[in-house]
Amino acid sequence: MIRGLDFYNFVYQFATACPNVHFMQSKICSMQVTGDQVEVATSDGTYKAAYAFNSTRLFQPGTQTDQHSLYMHFKGLTIRTEAPVFNHGKGTLMDFNVNQHDGMAFMYMLPTSPNEALLEYTVINGVVLNPGAYDEALQTYINEALHLSQVKIVREESGIIPMTKKKFPVHHKQRIIHIGTAGGCVKASSGYAFQFIQRQTAKIVMNLKQNRKPIVKCSFRDKKFNLYDNAFLEVLISGKMRGDELMSRIFKYNSGGTVLAFLDNESSFTDEFNMMTTLPANIFLPVTLKEFFRKAS
Repeated sequence: MIRGLDFYNFVYQFATACPNVHFMQSKICSMQVTGDQVEVATSDGTYKAAYAFNSTRLFQPGTQTDQHSLYMHFKGLTIRTEAPVFNHGKGTLMDFNVNQHDGMAFMYMLPTSPNEALLEYTVINGVVLNPGAYDEALQTYINEALHLSQVKIVREESGIIPMTKKKFPVHHKQRIIHIGTAGGCVKASSGYAFQFIQRQTAKIVMNLKQNRKPIVKCSFRDKKFNLYDNAFLEVLISGKMRGDELMSRIFKYNSGGTVLAFLDNESSFTDEFNMMTTLPANIFLPVTLKEFFRKAS
């Protein structure tokens, strides 16, 4: 497991050791392209560069929930026990044995030692819950599913991730390069982003090293998985099939390796075709065609 704070600290320490890297904190007032330069106006002055890499919301389409979007929201606890109760060689990706009345909901658990595990309650719907709802679900799972009466909470984490069919521009006038969530790196069907951000960053660096514009073009493979993701998300938004039933069916009739490869956009066409045959054709075929023609229009 890579903790977000550990990753941040690693990158920060590496970057601060580079003499040409400087960190500053200012309010960004505007960002615009002027000729062959980008001007970033801040509360502490204006800066110019050939390119600006933007992870702000300045150019993002609205991601509020509507007919094209949902939210993945979660709260996680790192818990510690006195007795060694966890199998730290085995994790739980999605346990749907939790109440589904708030939307598609599941527990994720990743043991890091026999005495410690990250437990995360995740919900996918259009409304963020009140804080007490996450706490209640986590406590119920600890007591009734893990059969633990006493645990120590080492740390907490929470977040909201947009899951949307809306298209995020990868650049603005070829000079402002959108990265991360702002660059559409969140996989619409799963909310996964970390690995996709690493790939985008690697491609940007490769282009710069080859004296090319740092614009990551959308490949045929990317477009194919975007279609899959949008169809999956449309099924959830429209309520044509419950999320827990859909994911349970996918895992039941496909190998874990195939499913994980699919979620990582690394599956083969044969695996994808076989996976599609395990889903209800009367639901997914019309939805997929609808999304295909929506993208084409």
